[in-house]
Amino acid sequence: MSKKIAIVTGANRGIGKEIARQLASKDFKIVLACRTLEKANQAKEDLLKENSNYDLLELEINVADINSIHKAANTIKKQGLKIDVLVNNAGIFPGNYNSSIINCDIGEIKEALNTNTLGPISLIQSLVDSFNKGAEIINISSGMGQLSEMNGHCPAYRISKTGINAVTKIFAEELRPYGVSINSVCPGWVKTDMGGANATRVVSKGAETPVWLATENPGYTGSFFRDKELIEW
Repeated sequence: MSKKIAIVTGANRGIGKEIARQLASKDFKIVLACRTLEKANQAKEDLLKENSNYDLLELEINVADINSIHKAANTIKKQGLKIDVLVNNAGIFPGNYNSSIINCDIGEIKEALNTNTLGPISLIQSLVDSFNKGAEIINISSGMGQLSEMNGHCPAYRISKTGINAVTKIFAEELRPYGVSINSVCPGWVKTDMGGANATRVVSKGAETPVWLATENPGYTGSFFRDKELIEW
């Protein structure tokens, strides 16, 4: 039986790299999808130093650039790869934690939406015919995008993550004929370049729920998870 194939965007560091590591250790073939081939090659080199048996491919993709997305999707199709898991992990946090929607730069909101929300839409659209039946799409979201617990500050990031949650719900309905599931995950506040040194979770914990969805296929679609438990939108 051939290996399952997982594409992980933003796989050169943080949660994305850890998801790639954990899935590779479970015998997935991993496509390390990074903004540049240099970053993808470095991630591959790092992971192979840990385990030379990992099955890794490099892919250049800038999720903020539609042309880059289309080029990457064409590469996947030309190589005849059929996708079992797509992790939309690549993301940015424009501005700072104290930014206010009252006076924030609208350009920061557009920048966040372009990468965190529109990028995953375009990537799924470009790959929709490349998914195996039973495939799982995992959108890395955030509790900061929950409407049920929404409060002030960080408008660009919050709006973009609320957006990706809406994307998850809409695609969940429209991907049913393809036999593809899609869910959002809040990894928690993780010690990464984005989360900072004061974050309360190690990277392996942040990757835990996405890897669980990718490997155990619990039968959900259009749902939001933290720590393998359903949470409110």
